[in-house]
Amino acid sequence: MSRLKLAALALLALAGQAQACSCVRMAPEGFRAQADVILYGRVISATRAPDGGAVRAKVRVLHPVKGKTAKVITVQTGPHSAACGIDLTPGTGAEYLLMKRGKDYATNLCLMLGSRGGR
Repeated sequence: MSRLKLAALALLALAGQAQACSCVRMAPEGFRAQADVILYGRVISATRAPDGGAVRAKVRVLHPVKGKTAKVITVQTGPHSAACGIDLTPGTGAEYLLMKRGKDYATNLCLMLGSRGGR
């Protein structure tokens, strides 16, 4: 294989590893307005997709702020911060800004920029 082809393959491999979360610049109020639901909650349990993908967590709703939900909801986020995922460790609690996704909800680092908890 030529050096040019090897260099091109190396660049492609590095490009795949160089993913990073990038958010639109907006005031926290803008992120809060975008959210379908805002609540204070505590993570009950969390699982990662078998392929290492998204994290799905059961969250107990402690105090709704915007929108209506069940007392326990499922929240999905990316697998890590480079994929805009947030920490959903069981036992932790925070204010969550969420988007409705079917029966479940989704959040990410960008949306959470509007959180009063500073996440």
